[in-house]
Amino acid sequence: HSETAEMFDERMESFREWFESKEKEWSKPVKEMTAKLFKRSDQYRESLNHPGCYRTSNQVDRLMNRMTRLMYSGRGIHGNQVVSELRLRGWALLRNFVPYAHRSGETREYSSPANKLNEHSYHDNWLENLKTCKFQHQ
Repeated sequence: HSETAEMFDERMESFREWFESKEKEWSKPVKEMTAKLFKRSDQYRESLNHPGCYRTSNQVDRLMNRMTRLMYSGRGIHGNQVVSELRLRGWALLRNFVPYAHRSGETREYSSPANKLNEHSYHDNWLENLKTCKFQHQ
């Protein structure tokens, strides 16, 4: 969470010094991961040249991992192309209409990605909102 490259360098160096001062306390996996972090600090610093952008691809990776599992469990797109396409469309619809995680305890302005996109919700029940959409299969 640095605003300038200089501040980032200072914080990384401070972290490195602190980490190395307690080197005996860390397990081998922790040492390996921090070595990887320090080695990539130039790449992380690059994000400061692009304010407002995400620094990782975690949001995309999470969705793509779920889609990969769906494709694997359905044996990819083998067999009927129409059925495979409908399975992916159904998955995408559910991802857009199912409410955000309630367990986070976070108060959200929008209940789901579709609600955020439309800035409107027809019903308190997400399934009723899904049913109000008109879908066409081509």
